[in-house]
Amino acid sequence: MTIETVRGEFVQRVEGVIELLQFDDLVLEHLVGGLSDIVDELDRRNLHSAAQVVGNRLQQLKNIRSAQSLRHAYGTIYNQCVVLLVSYSTQRWVTCLEPQRRRRSVQARMYRRATAPSN
Repeated sequence: MTIETVRGEFVQRVEGVIELLQFDDLVLEHLVGGLSDIVDELDRRNLHSAAQVVGNRLQQLKNIRSAQSLRHAYGTIYNQCVVLLVSYSTQRWVTCLEPQRRRRSVQARMYRRATAPSN
């Protein structure tokens, strides 16, 4: 395994983690768009009280990122993504460098045998 291969895999995994971090934004965007359409439709049908109820939920979704009750959860998700990235990078670099370490270990054993006093 070459360093370029490891680098390429790491870049792909970083992109995957970024997608993971942005997943909730995609879900929220989808929900907000759908609820906005419902509010508009309810208003068109003169169902203003129902539109207001749905509109209140819509506003809660829009404010979800800044909600104090969820701040800890978002921090935990972010921190776990950082741990995942460190794990990916460590795993691949160790895999890439392992043959070199093994080769050096074999070379060291051969040197010790060659330089050991003979009986």
